[in-house]
Amino acid sequence: MLLAGTAAAFAVTERLKLEPSPLSVSGFTPVFSPVCDCPTAKAQLELRLRKADRLTVEVVDRDGDVVRTLTRDRRVPGGRLVLEWNGRDDAGRLVPEAVYRPRVHLARGDRTFRLLNPMRMDVTPPRLRLISAKPRVLARRGDYRQRRLVVSYRLGEQARPFLFVNGIQRVRSKSGRGRGHIDWWGKVAGRHVPRGRYRIKLVAVDPAGNRSPQYTFSVRVR
Repeated sequence: MLLAGTAAAFAVTERLKLEPSPLSVSGFTPVFSPVCDCPTAKAQLELRLRKADRLTVEVVDRDGDVVRTLTRDRRVPGGRLVLEWNGRDDAGRLVPEAVYRPRVHLARGDRTFRLLNPMRMDVTPPRLRLISAKPRVLARRGDYRQRRLVVSYRLGEQARPFLFVNGIQRVRSKSGRGRGHIDWWGKVAGRHVPRGRYRIKLVAVDPAGNRSPQYTFSVRVR
């Protein structure tokens, strides 16, 4: 009898292993900033249910404590379900910067899934420092060193620098950290800009969408 019971339990276990999961994650926002006024201001969680069910979705911190309930005991059909989180708790307060994870409870089978997909909330602007910007007078012809504005900077964390000319984004650099530079050749759409004075702005944006304090200066094209 003991052997028969053990064999039956083993058979049930193996059958469960072969059954497809009732829930999968098809997309999520790994890092976001509720204060950035940008596309990553909310964390998006995209679930896919194999069958219709009643589900509860919560956001939990590293200790497993619930910080926000996104939906409770909601009847949903099988297929795709998209939920959003604005980085606030159930009382409407902004939660601390940290890594959070979704937890899903399915009424069918009374099963709970603590998903491994991390959603990091980051509201701190990247640290950007302007080192130099030269030359301040650009030539339209002649020595290439006089035709290229080289803006050197240092980033204290992963972020992407952008260069604006008269308020319009003209150049963006690769995301990185540490020392780097971003160049402008005095052209727009492949053509030299007219002679005159131009206002330059340097800013960096981190993966969450936070923008650094900006540096502004002017250059003259002759």
